[in-house]
Parts: sequence; structure tokens; C-alpha cells
Amino acid sequence: MNDKKNLKFVALGDSITQGYPYGMEASWVHILKTEKGFNIVNKGINGDTLEGMLQRFEKDVISLLPGIVIIMGGTNDAFNGYSLSSMEYNIRQMVKLSKGSKIVSVIGIPIPVDEPAVEMKLQKFRKFLRDFCADENIAVIDFYRAMVDEFGKIKKKLDFDGVHPNREGYRVMADEAFDCLTRILKFIEWS
Repeated sequence: MNDKKNLKFVALGDSITQGYPYGMEASWVHILKTEKGFNIVNKGINGDTLEGMLQRFEKDVISLLPGIVIIMGGTNDAFNGYSLSSMEYNIRQMVKLSKGSKIVSVIGIPIPVDEPAVEMKLQKFRKFLRDFCADENIAVIDFYRAMVDEFGKIKKKLDFDGVHPNREGYRVMADEAFDCLTRILKFIEWS
């Protein structure tokens, strides 16, 4: 079995993967790489949607030959009025492409936002993601659970602007990803 140092990961996402507003060096992905020893590539793009991620999946994921891709998105889709069905379709297609390329998919559950209408759509999308991943036996990194308080709001001490984490928030996300990915590596047998 490969360990985290030998296995390549790609993190595909939007600004919350990229590390906005601080840049990639503050991202949860960078923390996994520099502090936790993961061989991980950050393919987060500010403002990207799930449709955009699907369009760049070949170039930004498959061509890099990772063992695992972490897919997290949907926040920009919700802000921009994309339908839930289109969001679901794009996730299904990325997972299908991963399977076809023998890449293990891991789904990141999007963090909370403080815009009520957007958060309502994201709640439905999170439910879809959890159900879909349970049905398909896909691991999830529950970034939402790690970032939310008892009232379902982003924890103030982890929040930058109601959408993006602050530096401490990115560190909490890195810890959540580390715990999940460490569990995954214990259970996957690589050929």
C-alpha cells in the first residue's frame, strides 16, 4: 500500500480550496503538503463552479495521474443561481471520470455561508452529497461539520467574510482533511 508521501493527491475546487483571500500558501491544501507531508496539488480557482471544474477535469486532474482527487465545490453555483440538478450532474460526471481513470474520488462537503438563500441551497446540496457518497461508497471530508457552530452558522472565530475561512479556519479544514485522508489510506488497498 502506498503511503501519503508516495501517493499523489489533487484538490480540485474553488476559492475555498485555493486559499482566498490569503493565497495558496494559507490554504488547507498547502498545510496538508507542508506540515502533514502529503504529495498534493492545489487546483482551486477563485470563482469556479462545478461546471468549470468538470470542464478542466482532464487537464487539472486526470493528466496529473493522482491516486486520489478531492472534489469540493458548489458555493459559487449556489451564489450564481445554478440549479441543484446541474450541481448534482457535475459531481456525478467528475466521479464517473475519476472511476474511468482509476482515481479514487473524495468529496469535500462545502462549508457554511452567511447568505440565507445561498445557504438553503447548499444545505440541499450537502444532503445530496452525503446520500450520493453513501450510495456510491465514496469517502467525504466533512468540512461543513468542522466549520459550523451549534446554530448551523460558520464559527465566527474561523470566518473571514461569511463565505471564506480565515487563517485559523483553513487550519481547521486541514486538520479535518488530514483525519479523513489518514483513515482512507488505512482502508484502501492499492494495486
